[in-house]
Amino acid sequence: MSWLKMTSESLYLMKGGTNQYLDKVDLAVQGDPANQEFNLDVPTQWLEGSDIPKVVVIDVGSTEKPSKATSIFDADDIFSKVVKRSNWNASVPSSRFELVDRPKFIVIHHTETPPSSGGIDQAKTVVKDIQSFHMAPEPKGRGWSDIGYSFLNTVGGILVEGRFGSLEEAIKGNAVRGAHAGTDAGNRAPGVASEGNFSTKAMDSDQWNSLVNICAALCQSCNIEPSQIQGHRDFVPTDCPGQWLYDRLDRLRIEVAQKLAS
Repeated sequence: MSWLKMTSESLYLMKGGTNQYLDKVDLAVQGDPANQEFNLDVPTQWLEGSDIPKVVVIDVGSTEKPSKATSIFDADDIFSKVVKRSNWNASVPSSRFELVDRPKFIVIHHTETPPSSGGIDQAKTVVKDIQSFHMAPEPKGRGWSDIGYSFLNTVGGILVEGRFGSLEEAIKGNAVRGAHAGTDAGNRAPGVASEGNFSTKAMDSDQWNSLVNICAALCQSCNIEPSQIQGHRDFVPTDCPGQWLYDRLDRLRIEVAQKLAS
């Protein structure tokens, strides 16, 4: 039978502008494929509530499996620029971490620390210091088995790998369970922390652009909708990621979506 694909326009007819139901739809040709008649088996969620999809657009392609949608934006290019754990002298984690396939969110944080002077050496020091704090026993630290964040976006827009395995799994489209969001759902999503305190202070353009890039790379690789970029405070009561940054999450979602569509 011919392979079927949903057009990009139809994704935004799904609840909340996401494709959360798309992978649950079972399309099968009925009778003569030449007549292009299809049976649509939908999940039970579609039969409840007033926000169910009203229209599904189907594009019948060739008999070949459709290739991944092309985009000028390349997640692998962004991932290749991330400073790996081996380059910032990361300590070995004290336990193994659960692997999460198909994470549903990206969780945005700030480190709530004074910004460094910037540069690659400072970026490495900042991340190493955060890991040391996260792994130190209570009450001087968090008592965690590794740094809690998946990625850190440091001054000057330098991206650094956080928790062990985060970069490798992100490239595969997966995540490593972190310790950054305060809930199971949040910790099963990649956590991106930007260096600085953004309660009132604005982020400069270099750091903002790198935040957009890492979020776009994660969305593309892990098939996460930009609308599912959330703030830490969306999961637990906290000031994180700072009021200034939290107020700009809609802008972040828009810029990520624009970059993926370019």
